[in-house]
Parts: sequence; structure tokens; C-alpha cells
Amino acid sequence: MLRFQEERVAASITRKLISTMTIIIGAAVSLLVQWIKQRSASQLETLLILLGITLGAAGLYCALVAVGYWETVANVLVVAGAFYAFVIQRFEGAAD
Repeated sequence: MLRFQEERVAASITRKLISTMTIIIGAAVSLLVQWIKQRSASQLETLLILLGITLGAAGLYCALVAVGYWETVANVLVVAGAFYAFVIQRFEGAAD
């Protein structure tokens, strides 16, 4: 019984860590792309850079954690988009 509870706690901590790391990676990708965008890159260049960075970040993340690669790519893209929409755009609007 005690071992089962320990396994549940360990699984819960692992899920929270994975979620936290996905958020951190997504925010970092979003900030990096925003920085590149300020260097006057075209929309297509920015999109290709975003895709490349996301694939690289997901590859590195999957190498460190045993999670599906394409699921991680999707998670990083979603988090990067959400971080951009809810954080970066607000600061851009305030700066104008």
C-alpha cells in the first residue's frame, strides 16, 4: 500500500515537472522569436525560424524526458503562442 502511494506521488511530481518545463520552453521560444522579429525579419522568415526553433527545442526536451516527440512539438508551439498572445502583445500595446 505504501509503495503504491509513493508511486502515485512520484508520477504526480513528474507530470508537474513536465508541464512546468513545457511552459518554460514555450516562453523561451516565444521570447527568442520576438527578439528575432525585432531584427526586421519578414513574416515567412519568422515563421520558418519559429518552426526550426520549436523542432530543436522539442528534440532537446524529448532527449531529456521520455515523452512523444510530436506531442512535445505541439505543446511547445501552443505554449509559445499563448505566451505571445497573453504577455508579449500586452507589453507591445503598452509601449505604443
